[in-house]
Amino acid sequence: MTNPLLTDSPVPAYDKIKPEHFLPALTHRLDAARTALESLRQDSSAPSMGNSAVAIESLFDGPESLMVTLSTFHLSVNSDELRDVYKAAQEQYDVFSKEVFQDPVLAARIKAVHDSRATRGLDEDDERLLHAYYKSFEASGAFLADADKQSIRAIDRELIGLAADFLNNLSKGAEQQAVHFTDPAELAGVPADLIAAMKDEAQKQGKAGWVYIPERLQVDALLACAAHGEFRRKIFTALNAIGTQAPHDNRPLIEKMQKLRQDRTALLGSYAHYADYALDGTMAGSLARAEKVLRDCAAALLPVFETDLQKIADFAAKNGGPKTLEPWDSPYWAARYKKDTFAYDADELSQYLELGNVMDGLFGHFGKLFDVAFKESTAYPVFHPDVKTYEVTNKNDGSLAGVLHIDYFARPGSKEGGAWMEHMQRRDAKTGHLNLISSNMNCTKPAPGHPTLLDTGTVETLYHEKGHAFHGLLGTKTKYKSAQGPGIASDFLEIHSMTQENWAFEREVLRTYAKHHKTGAPVPEALIDAKEKAAHFFATRELLLIIQNALRDLEFHKRDPKAYGSDKAVEAAAQLRSPHAAHIRPYPLTRFGHLFSTPTGGYAAGYYGYFWANLQAAAVFDHFRDKGLYDPATAARLKAMYQEGARRDPNHIFESFNGGPASPAALLRSVGIEPAKKAQGPEGPAPKS
Repeated sequence: MTNPLLTDSPVPAYDKIKPEHFLPALTHRLDAARTALESLRQDSSAPSMGNSAVAIESLFDGPESLMVTLSTFHLSVNSDELRDVYKAAQEQYDVFSKEVFQDPVLAARIKAVHDSRATRGLDEDDERLLHAYYKSFEASGAFLADADKQSIRAIDRELIGLAADFLNNLSKGAEQQAVHFTDPAELAGVPADLIAAMKDEAQKQGKAGWVYIPERLQVDALLACAAHGEFRRKIFTALNAIGTQAPHDNRPLIEKMQKLRQDRTALLGSYAHYADYALDGTMAGSLARAEKVLRDCAAALLPVFETDLQKIADFAAKNGGPKTLEPWDSPYWAARYKKDTFAYDADELSQYLELGNVMDGLFGHFGKLFDVAFKESTAYPVFHPDVKTYEVTNKNDGSLAGVLHIDYFARPGSKEGGAWMEHMQRRDAKTGHLNLISSNMNCTKPAPGHPTLLDTGTVETLYHEKGHAFHGLLGTKTKYKSAQGPGIASDFLEIHSMTQENWAFEREVLRTYAKHHKTGAPVPEALIDAKEKAAHFFATRELLLIIQNALRDLEFHKRDPKAYGSDKAVEAAAQLRSPHAAHIRPYPLTRFGHLFSTPTGGYAAGYYGYFWANLQAAAVFDHFRDKGLYDPATAARLKAMYQEGARRDPNHIFESFNGGPASPAALLRSVGIEPAKKAQGPEGPAPKS
């Protein structure tokens, strides 16, 4: 039988792929790549872009596309069998990667081209590709002694295993921390669809009552609506206990990863620690600059946050709440305060946020902003029946920008928690491969005939993830395939997603999709007014959560392994100085998947990018506030920014739209803080590439 992973069709046969297909297909692809590698090594012509960076990119076409498909399955339809396959495939792929990026012939060739790049007449796409591959050789130890190369190989092999084990512990650990409820009173305020799902889970486990498996985005939403304090405490505690208990304890893994990443960085010789290494080439450009932005903005945000939290605490104490607010209490009592003070009821608004209507509004938004059209299609194979596929076409010429796969619903035990976008396949005119993007959520799947009602945070997440999706769908105007879409540091790629969140609850946009799920009545203007009045209250908390997570990430990755101490020691060292710091402590390291889901790279020492991108996105949206939410000229400039993918320096791409570096002013104004003075940028001008 033909292996569905080895057919050369425009779209992979996702519906026919099984775990046992991956390793044989990977072996086949790697064998072909090794044959091409040997031919490239034997090329005796003078070093050039063609026989260095461009040729190296082509070596990875086959193996990398297969690994992306494996990642899609590993994240979305996982199993014990697939987890073993994933780990083995990662190890095999890394062996090949080292064969390329530690090869002395190719290393000498790319160094010769890189060192003489100023005389070669390269354009920005060429320079970006060349620099990326030069850095890959450097990061793999290609310019080191043989013994050090072998040490890097050994470290990376161990890190691959640890990262895979960490992800396995996240999935299994969530099931391990399932909370069993038997008292219906504790379910007050919990959405009906989730109660039904919890009932089903209890029945599967042969238990009476309700069982909740903690999922981080769901918990965030539940803390704001669940009325019973014990329910909130239990789910908050369960979420934060993921990865802390045998046999799924992540603490030994992350301590090993910390040491190995620092050992690896020390071998490279040019960096003080892993954080220094990871921030090289980002928009911030240095650890010092990133930390200064985070701490300066925290200093502006904390006083407002503390004032708001005190108002919430006083309100709770007067209205039957706890005398002392715990971290699981503040979201709920903040919602109660907003209802009492501003007449804003988030639960009432949720009745107007039915998933299908929200998606209609979202498609309308992107249609107007980027001049595209959506058409649902059942012609494309999918990896799970829940997935819906849409053809996205450019209205001006009818061309297909790509196919968008949307997977809305949670599948505890087989699907990763949270929300994410994947570039499942890049467009390739030579092979006819289509541009394929997946956008993934973890909403509770309702019973047949029942609506999926969303909270406001989930609506913002939908807009966020579709921002990533459009970076992938539009970002194909690149010379090289690897530069398509968001293949770049977190601080830049998150701008494209954070920007879109700004439209989600603008009055003009909200009116297009907010309809009562029973009556179809439009959202009342008074409810929109109330939401706008309440918008700034406690808004600083979300930004401080990001800052706190980012500082913890950087502390972990700059710490001397000899002084590591423990995960708790790292968290304590990074904690913001506030009497209310516990209320901005959402991600213990033991479940901080962003940092440990990959051996190196990714969001490790890169979580700060979420805050950096928030800052840049606020500056982007200011242009639309000035000109109009769908001003054609401004929208065309934004579309051009998305279309560039990752083809040149990210600061240049952003500043081409913005007209220069962003300052924190727009972001601070977005949460009701008027900055004392204008700044040139986050901390002086951006570094030059």
